[in-house]
Amino acid sequence: MLARRAAPRLAHFGGAWQRPLSSGSGSSDEQLGSIPLAFPAVCIWGSNTGVGKTLFSAGLAAACRRAGLSVLFLKPVQTGFPADSDARLVAAAAGLPVATGPHAAQLLPGSERQAATVGQAAADGTVAKTLYAWQQPVSPHVAVETEGRPVSNRQVAAAVAAELRGFAAAGGLAGSSRSQQQQQIAIVETAGGVASPGPSGTLQCDLLRPLRLPGILVGDGRLGGISATLSSYDALSLRGHSVPVVVLMEGPDGGRLGNVAAIQKHLRGRATVLGFPECLPPPAAAEAGAAGSAAQQAQQIDANLAAWLDQSAPHFDALLGLAAGAHAERVRQLAAAAGEARSMLWWPFTQHGSVAGDAGVTVIDSRAGESFCVYRPPAAGVGANGSGVGSEAGSLDFQYDACASWWTQGVGERAQPQLVQAVANAAARYGHVMFPENAHEPAMELARQLLGSVGSGWASRVFYTDNGSTAIEVALKMAFRKYMADHGLMHSSVELQVLGLTEGYHGDTLGAMDAVAPSPFNGRRQTPWYTARGLFLEPPTAGVRAGRWQVALPADVAAAAAADGGPGSLDGELEFQGQEGLFAVERRVSGPLYRLYRSAIQAQLQKYAQADDKAAAGPAGSSSSQQPQPEQQQQQGRRLGALILEPVLQGAGGMRLIDPLYQRALVEVCREQRIPVIFDEVFTGFWRLGATSGAQLLGAAPDIACYAKLLTGGLVPLSATLATDDVFKAFEGDSKMHALLHGHSYTAHPIGCAAGVASLQLYNDPELNPNLCTPQQPGRCRKQEAARQQGGSGGGSVSGACACTGPCGSLLPLWDSAAVAALSSHAAVRSVVPLGTVLAVQLRADDSGGYASNAAAAVVRRLRGMGVYGRPLGDVVYLMVSPMTERAQCDALLAQLAAALDA
Repeated sequence: MLARRAAPRLAHFGGAWQRPLSSGSGSSDEQLGSIPLAFPAVCIWGSNTGVGKTLFSAGLAAACRRAGLSVLFLKPVQTGFPADSDARLVAAAAGLPVATGPHAAQLLPGSERQAATVGQAAADGTVAKTLYAWQQPVSPHVAVETEGRPVSNRQVAAAVAAELRGFAAAGGLAGSSRSQQQQQIAIVETAGGVASPGPSGTLQCDLLRPLRLPGILVGDGRLGGISATLSSYDALSLRGHSVPVVVLMEGPDGGRLGNVAAIQKHLRGRATVLGFPECLPPPAAAEAGAAGSAAQQAQQIDANLAAWLDQSAPHFDALLGLAAGAHAERVRQLAAAAGEARSMLWWPFTQHGSVAGDAGVTVIDSRAGESFCVYRPPAAGVGANGSGVGSEAGSLDFQYDACASWWTQGVGERAQPQLVQAVANAAARYGHVMFPENAHEPAMELARQLLGSVGSGWASRVFYTDNGSTAIEVALKMAFRKYMADHGLMHSSVELQVLGLTEGYHGDTLGAMDAVAPSPFNGRRQTPWYTARGLFLEPPTAGVRAGRWQVALPADVAAAAAADGGPGSLDGELEFQGQEGLFAVERRVSGPLYRLYRSAIQAQLQKYAQADDKAAAGPAGSSSSQQPQPEQQQQQGRRLGALILEPVLQGAGGMRLIDPLYQRALVEVCREQRIPVIFDEVFTGFWRLGATSGAQLLGAAPDIACYAKLLTGGLVPLSATLATDDVFKAFEGDSKMHALLHGHSYTAHPIGCAAGVASLQLYNDPELNPNLCTPQQPGRCRKQEAARQQGGSGGGSVSGACACTGPCGSLLPLWDSAAVAALSSHAAVRSVVPLGTVLAVQLRADDSGGYASNAAAAVVRRLRGMGVYGRPLGDVVYLMVSPMTERAQCDALLAQLAAALDA
């Protein structure tokens, strides 16, 4: 039987157990920093408890010492401490010094506590160290519940990363003629099995996932061990871990059960499986405790373990070779990726000639929650540890994904495993199945959730497509058919156009390109077929300027306001103390600005109609015989067959916040003229703006709406176009030719639909989403938080502020109002838009501004140097988080942006 704990393998530890100590949980926002690539760092995983993880760690550490390598052994989480210590066993087997982190050291007797944490590592960093520990020999989450002294997931991962950096620095300072890759190795051993809980209750495979250290899985050679090993391997793979090697003990009969062969067969091409002889249990004398001083005991291992280590030495030497080879290949691929990408890939929205060589390419190794893990080659003459000596391998650095990977990222680190599992289940169950006249559970459930959330009260049908642009294409078809049916134009050749806003953007496909005003995206170099098919109005915009929310009127509306009594007639309509005032649309519709907006919109529509009538009538002076008849005018004329707009916030157009009152007026004018309304919510839907949808902020429902991006949590492409029952009925008829003849090969693909179902459930889970308005929990009411930010900054009480009577479907404010006000007063800033998960800053540009401007490029470069990955949007620099991002992260990003502006 394998030893479950290290204690029986060592001479008896002669210290009394200490009373449980308590401490705070610690901050959850520790920075992971970087992971050096100067040496192999492997993570030892167990397919279960009792499979011998620590024995394999000891054997690998001993092999490293035989090869003359410096060794760092880390046990991040240990229970049963100090009576049981895996680090002490590894140290005894491989001849390493022993050290204890501050948290674990609290359990040591007072005389040993300081000695255990100071001066224990060798000059080259060699040490066996325990970081976090609890006394009871139980699962870590149970130990925390009974003893206290909790630690967060991020604390554990950050501590491991810090130890690796310290080890790299020690190796660099002690470097010789050999590279660090030939001098050092780090071994990180997990606690329990792959799916055993950590201190917070998070599974081990998720706890250390941000670091994604290459793994060695210790399999199970016993009866039933094939299942346990393969299940553990799959659990690690599904979370993105790399596990190139599986090891296991074959048993006393030389592997009669055939576990090694069976596991290798199933993992062929994915992992190497190594069989080891069985290690016998400790002799009875070792179980009972041995004689001698504590110092002597700490250096002893039992005779059976010593014999096994000696017998298995060739196996461990081979294992060391595999680990070193896998690390070298990983570093080679990372180092070559930038150059290979530049020679093979065609990037979107990129002028390749402006990419600054390999240094201009960000090589992403993985995602860790809301951050990228990116490869950083070493600077010339500087090692990965920053010491100026040693490594040519570089490091892996963490950068916060502040553009939400083109606005798609939705779920946080804790929820990502659930999203991945949902997608994996759908992939295994369905693969892909075609959709016309078919039904499957993911598509049905997602439709129910969409109609019950963003479509509640207005939509009755869901049409699935592949992405936001294709969702717009089908929405235009729907709207135009509805308009033709309502206006008796089914057999007319009248040209249908759209009513929209300037700076709009609805995707890259040709139909979507024609549905916007001329822009850099649809100019002749980009879209030679482009024709502006519509009337595009210049809207009023809003933002925070010098600490106040202000509305800026376009020229035609400003002129109308001047003619109607001057700016004084709009007192209180163009400036607000806080965001709540701007979005109090139901109150604002009774004011003079709303009437002014309606009048301006109606005037533009009338002007469009008159221009069309004039064009249909022909040139002035034509004889009556040449004038087209009324029916000919109908055939030759143009009509505005759809209103299409991005509710509240235009994304690609520069993060422009449109006065919601104006869009409300626009929708209502179109309703009166029976023009179908399309809301492009590809970007704005699902809490991107702090509300379930942009429509919720406007207080107006569309006829058709398009959703994508956050729909699937940022995992796979999928879009949905929702429509009213009246729109659906416009396609009914006796012939298939009346149907909507539109679709894609992967329409409603089950994988995407399953991602959508899981994402919407995760967003709505108040236990996982700390920002969801949950009035029954203290500090979780949106109205009270908004009142606190507006009035509380001046020291006033908000205890009497109104509160939501139930979950309102909105997010709590994420961006601190005082910090936003300060940012809006910065000399380099024109205005700030803080809305939901978005914070956009328009800079004062020396050039003409807009998308072609380079004004934001320098600020973005500085942010990247601070570990914040952003992308410029002309003269706008923006930050974007997920609906589930902690408020502390938003505060940190605001501070970093302010620092980047000051640099």
